[in-house]
Amino acid sequence: MKISIWLKLTLMISIVASILVAIMGYDNYRDTFNYVEDKYGLILKHTAINGALSLSAKNQAKIDLKKGKKKKKAYNKERAKLRKIQKANGLKFDHIYTFKKIDDETLSFVSMTHKKGFSGDKYLVPKQNRDLVSKAFMGQPGKTKLYKDGNGIYISAYAPIFNRGQKSGVVDYILQVDYDIKEFLAAADEKLYGTLIQYVVILLLGIIIVIIISKRMSGPIRKLSEAASSIREGNYDIQIDVKGNDEISDLGKTFNVMAKSLSERFHMLKYISPHTRNMIEKQINHTLSEKGESKYITILFSDMRGFTEFSENRDPEEVVQTLNKLFTRQADIIERYNGSIDKYVGDQVVAIFEGPMKVSEPIFASLEIQREIESFNTENADSHLSVGIGVSIGEVIMGNIGSENRKDYTIIGSSVNLAARLCSKAGRDKVLISSDMKRSLEKDENIAHTLSFDPLGEVTLKGFSQPVHVFEVGYTIN
Repeated sequence: MKISIWLKLTLMISIVASILVAIMGYDNYRDTFNYVEDKYGLILKHTAINGALSLSAKNQAKIDLKKGKKKKKAYNKERAKLRKIQKANGLKFDHIYTFKKIDDETLSFVSMTHKKGFSGDKYLVPKQNRDLVSKAFMGQPGKTKLYKDGNGIYISAYAPIFNRGQKSGVVDYILQVDYDIKEFLAAADEKLYGTLIQYVVILLLGIIIVIIISKRMSGPIRKLSEAASSIREGNYDIQIDVKGNDEISDLGKTFNVMAKSLSERFHMLKYISPHTRNMIEKQINHTLSEKGESKYITILFSDMRGFTEFSENRDPEEVVQTLNKLFTRQADIIERYNGSIDKYVGDQVVAIFEGPMKVSEPIFASLEIQREIESFNTENADSHLSVGIGVSIGEVIMGNIGSENRKDYTIIGSSVNLAARLCSKAGRDKVLISSDMKRSLEKDENIAHTLSFDPLGEVTLKGFSQPVHVFEVGYTIN
């Protein structure tokens, strides 16, 4: 039985259009969630970070420990600060709190925006947020994905409340900022339903028009088929020459938008670190071991000095832009010296170096980062920033670390901890290395004479039972 071309085209266009409608509908719904999580999560995170800077762990302790009038006075003082944070950032009432940790699952309310507080009441942390809360008590701010509890659907952000002069480490109190997005999601769902109805209407009209003018549509359909084949072969930059103003041309335009979106996602791969890309490839090929693997690498920790003071009296937008500029300059240098970024933690960069030059390249990268920050300060007269850098070498375990729902492909081990501790000890414009790193550098006769090693003696570092020989490294002055 011979099937007429118009019927074939009708069936084909109907199927293709249906798939595109499903893709666009799914992307629309997914992008709504991504938009909420990315935009509001980032805003809340920086609101929490900046808000926590205005709070005092000492005053939180007064609320937590004092009784009677003293406790009420301390509570009112902190409540006024929270209300100020709330008002400045357009948060709804009762959506900002401070907590003290009881255990891994339970927190204790300390201060809040309520006139009549409930300090001391317990709060059970949603399971999906417990890892972020634990990190906040370790000094790492963070933001959640969308989650639901007994009061609604929220995005939350956490930030540590440090003691005066403290910049990292374990803290006693954290600030939580919430955003109730129930109304927003309802509006987004309504918008999605309306969009899907529009897509269905267009689809039906398109089918009717295809039946009428099917012969004239064979050419554009052939072009669309060829373009789809090109995308299947990996050519994401292809665009269709669209003519006319009918449903088929709309389909061509929609295809071009989809192709451009795929092209953008493809180009985003260059922003993923090499060791993470290798992990993804191994996972796709089912060759990635869940147990991790041992590697001998060099680890570099670079931490901003003076950034907290820099950000205190500046708008969040300026703070983020400045931090991103500094991260970009450091990342360019690290990648130029064949390193890869493992992660960004607050205003800290963690990088790893593998390969034959893993000893010398991280040192030269560190010294160049110092010069680059000096150059940034010269370009920005009101900036007085610097970095402290710690570098160590040794065996690490590299693998997927985290919970079942959220994992990072990262590194762990004593060498990582050593680099972090050296970074903490490093003063402004200083690069500190371990004795193992020094010995490795001295073995390379081509570079050893270009570097100087200033011994700082045996230094006691947190988490290490024995003192560590530490050296400050710099260029040799001829």
